Amino acid sequence: MKNLYCLLPLFAVNCLFAQNSQQYYSGIFLNEKEKPQNFLKVLNKNSGVYELTDEKGFAIIAAKNYDTLVWNNGKNKAVVYGTSELKTILESQIEKRSVQNIQNNTYDSLISKERKDEFSVENSGQSLRTNLFDYYS
Repeated sequence: MKNLYCLLPLFAVNCLFAQNSQQYYSGIFLNEKEKPQNFLKVLNKNSGVYELTDEKGFAIIAAKNYDTLVWNNGKNKAVVYGTSELKTILESQIEKRSVQNIQNNTYDSLISKERKDEFSVENSGQSLRTNLFDYYS
């Protein structure tokens, strides 16, 4: 039982480090002419991971603070500062705006249409009468 208590701190430390998330760096990478270029290979020299830029020169690459990024065959270098999680990078790329009210005649006609229940008692062809038989009261 004492041995189990000795191993408990090791498991706790392992669980704490397992919660670390992957950090990413995002940016627009420029070619030799200082213009954004598509399919530009950006290499993280510390981890060996590389990514290609999109048509606007934008790329997201896995990196840690103080990693070195290289592109243009080693002609351009940058040291990474300010990494963040992938979720926050992708959310920052999308413009946030509130939902607009729908204002058109088709929608208004659908929501204002009076619904009739074809199976209701009011729409039946038969009528209910009270005192149909004398022995029912």
